[in-house]
Formats: sequence, C-alpha cells, structure tokens
Amino acid sequence: MKKLLLFTGVVFLFASLSIAQTTFSPTVMEISCPAEIGYDFGGEPLTIPFTVGGKPGAFWLVINTHGKADTIAEIENGFLGWHYVNHIDTTVYVSGRYQRELGDVQIAWDGTNSDGVKMPEDTYSYYIWGYDDKTPRQKATDFIMTSSSWDSPQISFVTHDEQGLVRDKPFILGNNFAYNSDDEVVWKRFGTAYKWELGSNPEDITNLETTWMPFYVDKAFSSSYQYGQPLIDLQDNDFFYHICRSDISHTRTVFKWKFVSGGDAEQDMDFMGWDNDVEWKAYPQSISINENKPLITNPDGSSPYMYSSMAALHIKDQQWNPLVCINKELGELVFNVELPEFYMPNDGNERQEINGCPIGLSIREGNKLQINSWMGCLQEMIDTTDILEDPFATDYQLWVNKNGDYSWINSSGMMLQLHGPVLAASHGHIS
Repeated sequence: MKKLLLFTGVVFLFASLSIAQTTFSPTVMEISCPAEIGYDFGGEPLTIPFTVGGKPGAFWLVINTHGKADTIAEIENGFLGWHYVNHIDTTVYVSGRYQRELGDVQIAWDGTNSDGVKMPEDTYSYYIWGYDDKTPRQKATDFIMTSSSWDSPQISFVTHDEQGLVRDKPFILGNNFAYNSDDEVVWKRFGTAYKWELGSNPEDITNLETTWMPFYVDKAFSSSYQYGQPLIDLQDNDFFYHICRSDISHTRTVFKWKFVSGGDAEQDMDFMGWDNDVEWKAYPQSISINENKPLITNPDGSSPYMYSSMAALHIKDQQWNPLVCINKELGELVFNVELPEFYMPNDGNERQEINGCPIGLSIREGNKLQINSWMGCLQEMIDTTDILEDPFATDYQLWVNKNGDYSWINSSGMMLQLHGPVLAASHGHIS
C-alpha cells in the first residue's frame, strides 16, 4: 500500500469595510490533516479527513507527484506549448470547489488525474487549501492605499520577527512614491516611509509611524531621484532598504536607512550608494517612477540576497528585462542579468511592445522567485542558484505559463488584475 503525503494550510480573509470597529482582528481559518495516508490504488475513492477551525469556507484538493523532480525535465505542453516544467514535482489533479463547515470533514480523490486517467501506484503529495468566502471584509487601515498596478509594489508585509518566527501582529512597511505623494500632508510627503501594525484601530492616524528620508529634498515630480518599495532588515527591524534611481546619471543603487519614528531617517553611509561606487545602469529613456519596483528577500530572513527587477516601460529599441541580485550582508551587487524569455520582438501585440517587463516579484523557499510581466502574460518561477554561481546560466526556469488569458497584458490595450484574499493551506503525502 502506498502512502499519500498531505499538505494543508490556514486561510484568512480581512473583513467588511462597512462594520464599525476599534481594532482589526480577523478570525483565522485553520486547516489540519494527516501527514500520511495509505491508499491501495484499487479503484475505490480515497477519503481524506481534515479539520477546519476558525471559519468555514471553500476548499480544493491538489495532488502532486512526489520525489520525481529529477526525472521531470524540460517538459513543454499545453496549447501552443504555453506550459513548461523543469526539475520540479508537478500537479496531476485539481479538484472542483467544495464547501465545508467547521469541524471534522473530508474530501475524496478517485485516484485519477485531471483527465480522468488512473494514476499508477506510487507516492504522491496532496495539498488542501481554502479560504473564508462568507465573512465580510474587515477594514485594516484608513491610511494605506489598497493595491493597484501603480502603488502595490510600494508596501510590504513584515510577517516574521528577528528570530525568524511568525509575528502575532504583522506590520506593513511602505512609502509614498510620486503618484500617491502629497507634500502638504506630513505622512504623504515625498521621501516618507511608514509602518502600520495590523491590529491597530484602523481609523486612528496616531498608529501610523513615519520617518522622512532627508536625501529626497525635492518634491515628487521635480526630484532627480526616485525610490522603490522599502524592505525591512530581518536581522534588525530598525533598518530598511530601498532602490534609488538617479535621473542625472541614469544609474541605480540601494540605500539603507534607520527608521526613526516621528523624525528623520538615518542613512547608513557605508552601505552601497553612489558615494561608495556601487551602482548599475538604468535605461535613460524609461519612466523612472515606474522602474523602481520592489526589493524582495526570503520573509524568514534565511537568505542574504535581495532581488529587484528593472521594468522599464515602452522600450522598443532594445532588449531590456534585467534581474538584479544584491548581497545585503556585504553590500555588494551579485549579478545583473537579462531574462531573455521576456524579450518578445515578434509578439505582434497592439502596442508593438518587444519587452515583457518583469515587474512582479515574489519569493518562495531558497532562491526560488516567481515573476510576472507588465506587458505580456508570461509568468514563471525560476531558481537563481545556478545564476549565483554563473551569471550566464540558462537552465534556471522551474515552470513557465504563457497562457493568453489577458491577465496583466498592458501591451494589448487592456489589463485585468485580480486581487483575492490571503490564503492558508496544509499538506501531506499519499502512498
């Protein structure tokens, strides 16, 4: 009898904008399930028990291969070869949507893949995820903009403390860049960074901590310097980093600041910056405000590396889709490489764009980055391990999705962005 290994999780949803409240305290959905389940693959459905706590909601079951990554190499399939997987375990089955209440419940798998073909006896991992689809959203803060294509890269959620443990109360770290700055309002002034602890009274502005970075003395649209999303120093939460671009030299660098609540931030003058000759090229004719997208790193602080893209919009005379890596412990530029898969000179889109512009970055365990693009529908996950050793490495893609679904396709003249709830999940194995 083979075992099914299971992965489950916790889902939470922030609730209603119309409910009067003094604190933000959403109830968290929790999912738990067996780490291993035996299955004889004899044709009868397998019943998978799990427990729902906190909130009921909608759930899905996902079945993946387990321990097969080394044998799954450079597989391309899907319509027009839009799907690609390489050296990762892959999904064989995704269930429909199930509604489940609180308590001990179950979900079934009939032993087939998504095409209804019986799967061979083996060990598989299973993953149950869900979200609270009933509770109205709850207001978290009145003073930080909801995400959109322009401002969402300017905030980050700090979920772990300096010991790498999950915080009871995460906080938002953000800043106001040119499009949403207001020099007449203290906390919206260009050059201001802020913190907001989730769980605070959402209507009390005194809960918003601010610090001003005195390097940015000019107003937003007259400034020769533009900055990106702040990134907390996970070893010392008093400090944060951000990308800065110069419209004078057309170069970029990283600044490190000490967050001084209610006062001027203190710059670490020994960390990178133009004064220390640590810089790299920015595209001269790009829209500099849009080019300064986020710095990201592992949220648990386990990696010394920070990553950033340089999505220069509307460049039609050359290939320009760079990914940058910085070692924050050494204050050094590790690599600045081009991602050629985002160069699409023969795409034939309505705006005649030739670069996908990788703009959305998120990080998983290790050196795995998920990237999406501004001008096209290409999404992928890459592993930068080989690039860290050899900047000319090419075998870094783990999966690629090029679906023509008009999601995040600015070059088509239409853009659809979907913003969903925060999810949680749990997992295990079947064999």
